[in-house]
Amino acid sequence: MRTRPLVALSALALLALGAASTTIGAEDKLRSVHYVCPDGERFSVEYKKSNARLRNGSGVFSLAADPADHGRRFSDGTLTLSPHDGGATLQRVGQHPDDCASEPRRS
Repeated sequence: MRTRPLVALSALALLALGAASTTIGAEDKLRSVHYVCPDGERFSVEYKKSNARLRNGSGVFSLAADPADHGRRFSDGTLTLSPHDGGATLQRVGQHPDDCASEPRRS
């Protein structure tokens, strides 16, 4: 008879964990955008509330949101991304910024 309380407690713990993960996912939605720059460089960015993950031919870069800029700028200290309507400005340290256009979503 001791196994019934243990099974019930385990089921309750799993239910609570599932509810917590659903709440976390709803608060921190993931948005993915593809960009193309004037020089032909292409990259994609997955935006979350507090960070952005940029993927290009050189690798994957985790960029933290600048809290003073209300999520309008993300940086890792070397690479800075500033999204805006219709695109994003991408700047690497020591280089001129590139104003890149967002690509239409593919179906």
